[in-house]
Amino acid sequence: MPLKMNFVGGTKLTSTGVEEKIEVKKEVTTTAAPTTTTAAAATSESTDQEVPVEGTPIGESYVEDIKSDVGKVIGFKCTLCDCRFNDHVAKMAHIKGRRHRMSYKKKVDRTIHVEMKGSKRKQAGVALTGGSGAPGTGEEGQNAFKQKQFEQMQWERQLRMREEELSRWERDEYMRRANEDRYWTRPDKSRMHEMDFYEWERRENYMEHPGPMFHRQGPPPPTPDDKLIMAKHSDIYPSDSELKQVQSTVAAVEKALKMVSDSLGDKDSTPGEIKPLIKTEVKEEKKEEEKKVEPLMKSAAAAAGNNRTLKGVMRVGPLCTGLLLKGQLAVELVVLCADKPTKTLLTKVGKLVPDKLKEAAPEAKYNMSISVADCCINITSTDEPKCTVKVTLTSPACRDEDEQGQPKESTPVVNEKDVLDKKKTLEALAALRHAKWFQARANQLTSCVITIRIVRDLCQRSAAFKPLSGWAIELLCEKAIGSSFGPIPPGEAFRRVLEAVSSGVFLPGGTGLIDPCEKEKTDAAANLTAQEREDMTAAAQQALRSFAFRQLHKVLGVEPLKPSGSRKRKAPSTSEAAAEPAKQVKVEA
Repeated sequence: MPLKMNFVGGTKLTSTGVEEKIEVKKEVTTTAAPTTTTAAAATSESTDQEVPVEGTPIGESYVEDIKSDVGKVIGFKCTLCDCRFNDHVAKMAHIKGRRHRMSYKKKVDRTIHVEMKGSKRKQAGVALTGGSGAPGTGEEGQNAFKQKQFEQMQWERQLRMREEELSRWERDEYMRRANEDRYWTRPDKSRMHEMDFYEWERRENYMEHPGPMFHRQGPPPPTPDDKLIMAKHSDIYPSDSELKQVQSTVAAVEKALKMVSDSLGDKDSTPGEIKPLIKTEVKEEKKEEEKKVEPLMKSAAAAAGNNRTLKGVMRVGPLCTGLLLKGQLAVELVVLCADKPTKTLLTKVGKLVPDKLKEAAPEAKYNMSISVADCCINITSTDEPKCTVKVTLTSPACRDEDEQGQPKESTPVVNEKDVLDKKKTLEALAALRHAKWFQARANQLTSCVITIRIVRDLCQRSAAFKPLSGWAIELLCEKAIGSSFGPIPPGEAFRRVLEAVSSGVFLPGGTGLIDPCEKEKTDAAANLTAQEREDMTAAAQQALRSFAFRQLHKVLGVEPLKPSGSRKRKAPSTSEAAAEPAKQVKVEA
């Protein structure tokens, strides 16, 4: 690389000023070069004063600090070059470097001088042009200047293409992440998770797009196993009339329980308990008295809410999780009480419910029965299809006990003989936790709800799977399907469930199903006997064997799929062959 020399002009000499003028008049050709050199030196001096010298830091304000959550600087980021570095030394080296100066020249100030980096041919071109961009003398200098311009334009075009490609990639990445966040944070809608199998194209939008050179792959076609699963699911899914009957019955029962809660709250709170403690003798102080009455009324309303015996009603079981099957319209509701529910309270609520049901649904008729042993009230509709609602009373106070099994001081003392069965009330509380867990975990998995319905139907038809409880079925399907790396079709999901049972998860030495809704380590299938566990494992292995030999329709209890029509031409029958005229064979003489 040739040396670059900058001439710095000094002060003007007064003693030789006259002689210089004379020399200029006499010998014009000899003084032309010094004049040009002096002008170039002056230009170089003014340029060096305005433009930063090569190697000096520029654009330091475009380097941002990257801070941690505590506020400590852990790195730096250059917004011009879109790069990061960890320490201060790398930062100073970057802002002095050629790459940063090129970005600064392109985006901020085009007068910045950047040393050219390239082949010896480019350097020779710079030397011939004098480093200022003007063509040198002679044909060789002109060619070098044109070559330099061409290479500069080509470099700028490549840089522009790279920036466009980078911006396009950043835009695609932002859209992909935004769509993915919207997919996982979308609000829960009924039956939306059930039809995910038919929405492959929608799910493809949330996956990373391939490059422009590759064609976009379509969704995988449904397999015969998937078609059988979906055909069975359409058979066991409740009809519209059944769903409408369940919805109307549950809405009427919930409204009646709300009226019962209001009536019990009015009876418990007498009108003499709340008395205004404000004197109203002077008429001039009405405004001040109204201001004092408002907080008193608010506190009275809060006290009335706290005095309610029935706090609220919630849906549990298949009604909450959306796992109802065709012909099975028995749903459950849980009523939370302020204190431990008693037999007296259950009888009192049972006497008030029929009258409130007439007010809530005057046209419908219901049959009601009270079961003290099950701690519940059974309400059945008389219209077809019949729907049964089981209302169970429970309270969080049933489990508020210390380590020695004695009730806590804050728990009100009630007659233990009159309290309902503790085991039933605790099961109702567990059902509330199960419903919340299902909405948070299993409801978000693709094909999970469809698979749970299929397994529930299998448990009803097969004697080996009948001892399995509904909560154990939900846990089993969630753990089998949730272990996959992505969304899977219904056929694959059902096969994974059979594989889990076949591997011996329920056997005495197996892993078991740990209940995630309990503080202590509890097996969700602890009620199964050893013989039931062995029978269930053997039945799952036989079903998995049928699955492998294309006999899934025997496991599901449906008709096999009709074979697709053959493309080969059918051979004509004897009657058709006789009806056709015989072909004449031409014989040459």
